Amino acid sequence: MNKTIKQFAKVALGATFLFATMLTVMPVKALTCKDVNVIFMRGSSQNYAPHDNEDVNFPVWSINVDGRIEFKDYRFDKNDPKEPAFVTSEREGMKYFKSIGDRVHKDYSGLTMQFVSLHDFAGKYNSIGYKAVSAFGPMTQAFVSKNAVDAKFGNFEIIGDTTGDVYRQSVSDGAEELAGYLQDQMTSCPSQMNIVGGFSQGAHVVGEAMQKMHDRGQDNLLS
Repeated sequence: MNKTIKQFAKVALGATFLFATMLTVMPVKALTCKDVNVIFMRGSSQNYAPHDNEDVNFPVWSINVDGRIEFKDYRFDKNDPKEPAFVTSEREGMKYFKSIGDRVHKDYSGLTMQFVSLHDFAGKYNSIGYKAVSAFGPMTQAFVSKNAVDAKFGNFEIIGDTTGDVYRQSVSDGAEELAGYLQDQMTSCPSQMNIVGGFSQGAHVVGEAMQKMHDRGQDNLLS
């Protein structure tokens, strides 16, 4: 079964661009242990403000009448196309979750699942969590002046010299959040299969988190 589930991540890679995906059998935090836990690190500026008592780390989902994973879309609930919704604010994460979730449910309907879009566990692992800041500097007359790797765009003066530092801090914070989350919960669900992925800045975060765990001598958790 594990071999088949590992193939699901390959399917999800085709859904969006610039993903980092990793599979491991390490336990992670869950309200209750699941058979499959899918964790995703969102890309730059993909920040969703949750509704009511919704936990931003756990997007609300269900299985529809067609047997497919469906995430709650507040645009329909509020009858407002501009209403913030996870399915639009974190589009790549939603696609990633659906690609894996749909396949798991189709082939192994008896397995339980959980989807985690890691933002911030109330400062537990990092004082501000993962902010997924913009990768670009201030805009001047619709031309981007500078990005996180100091590449120039357009013909206007470069401004926002701290852009790269802010981006790198966001990646570092996100990596700390993810590494801490995994490490802290590693004894909770020893038989849980976990899939970790990221898009754009989130892919960068996943790589840095794995490096942090390696530096802490936790390679045994990454096998």
